[in-house]
Amino acid sequence: MSTAPLSAKQASFVQNYADPASETYNNGTQSAIKAGYSVKTAYSISEENLKKPAIIAALTIFRADIAEVLDHDRQQAIRDLREAQQYARTNKDSKALTAATRELNAISNLHKATVINENKAPILTIEQRQALADVAQEFKGKLVG
Repeated sequence: MSTAPLSAKQASFVQNYADPASETYNNGTQSAIKAGYSVKTAYSISEENLKKPAIIAALTIFRADIAEVLDHDRQQAIRDLREAQQYARTNKDSKALTAATRELNAISNLHKATVINENKAPILTIEQRQALADVAQEFKGKLVG
């Protein structure tokens, strides 16, 4: 299925709707308003947009890109914390071991909460927000033809 490039407003709508760092995450009406559609028509535009094949495809791609960035950051944090646990065990530092274990558990629980309740935006670090902004900018450049 071939899809036409998105307009600037449509690309902005996709970015605002799908970006967990956006204040309008998963809110079609607010995403439409932020993208530049009128307040009066934002609800109906968002309903229409969310049914268009090109926008559905763009949302899928955008979300996959975000998931890849977040998963990479999460996996790196897990590796670092496991390394910290090993260091703490080797040096018999029970406080450091407890702290690293607690952080590992927190990462696991945050991930589960994000997967289960996708209507809530996950809490992101500054680095994750910047990575998402970079992905969004690159994505927007690809969509606007």
